[in-house]
Amino acid sequence: MTYGVSKTVLVFDPIDKQHKVLLMNYVDYKETVHYIMTLGTEKLTWRKIREWSRRSSKGICINGVLYYLAIRKYETFNDEGPYVIVCFDVRSEKFKFVDAKCCGKWPLDFMLINYKGKLGGIILKHASNGGFPLELCVWVLEDVEKQQWSKYV
Repeated sequence: MTYGVSKTVLVFDPIDKQHKVLLMNYVDYKETVHYIMTLGTEKLTWRKIREWSRRSSKGICINGVLYYLAIRKYETFNDEGPYVIVCFDVRSEKFKFVDAKCCGKWPLDFMLINYKGKLGGIILKHASNGGFPLELCVWVLEDVEKQQWSKYV
């Protein structure tokens, strides 16, 4: 990920039927500032909603919640976690965090998907030499509050 740049995501609140734009401004490798703007209003303005020290991955929006993988806390430029899945509720504009141990040591191999209306993640495990895939795992987040996952191999 390149820092000093911004990333925007178009999200949808299915209850209020509003589109919003979430802006993640990566100031540097330690600081990310989040802004939101509601589309379809008379005055389009950015509102600051959160500031933290996390890096993020590409996300997926399911039933009004944006999910993406992020590093919980880090001191150096390494990608060894611990990772969390950030759950951003589009309607309330609040963040929750789910432990992401299921994504493994290298989350670049963990792809977020919509699995029957729930957050899912796919990991394709390879042989130690990078050869033919050995295992395809699908993780499904069954309960956000209890942080319960199901695993299908």
